[in-house]
Amino acid sequence: MAAVWSDGAMQVRLQSFECVECGEVWSIGGPYCARCTEIRLGIVIRDTANAGLGVFAKRAMRRGDIVCPVVGEYLDESELERRYPGSTIAAYTLPVNRHIFADGISIRGIYSCINGCEKEADANVATRLAADDCEWPAEVVCVADIADGDELVLCYGDHYQAIVGLKHETRKIDEAVSTRVLDPGA
Repeated sequence: MAAVWSDGAMQVRLQSFECVECGEVWSIGGPYCARCTEIRLGIVIRDTANAGLGVFAKRAMRRGDIVCPVVGEYLDESELERRYPGSTIAAYTLPVNRHIFADGISIRGIYSCINGCEKEADANVATRLAADDCEWPAEVVCVADIADGDELVLCYGDHYQAIVGLKHETRKIDEAVSTRVLDPGA
């Protein structure tokens, strides 16, 4: 059964995935389970004091290091507007470049747990298109050196900060809640 999560404004039924390393089934953190994320990538997803979940380094990382793949649905501008018309909040949508967006609303990859910062200069990670031979089209990379224990932060862009602000969090909720669950494919 898929987990249901809420950010207070909407609820989402997350798609589950099998870890590409060990086959364990998870709802958040694709493409790896928590254990394989820590072992293979040197990062962990855990609760933060002010924003629900966050991603933290479990080892020192250098500028230019690849942190993780961007796992989610890839949308062009027209699909993004169809799915999130007008001022609809697309809280887990990340610009990969000027025309491609990764949407983590129901396929919640590691990147979707990286919290945002207000200014690009304060970010220690960013996204970029991956090389043609990579399994996933985009990846998160270090734009600054990161110490063991530091939280990874990404600037999601001015549009995101203006709509959502810096206090956005998502928490798991009870399956029995009977309010609307977003179907991103609708």
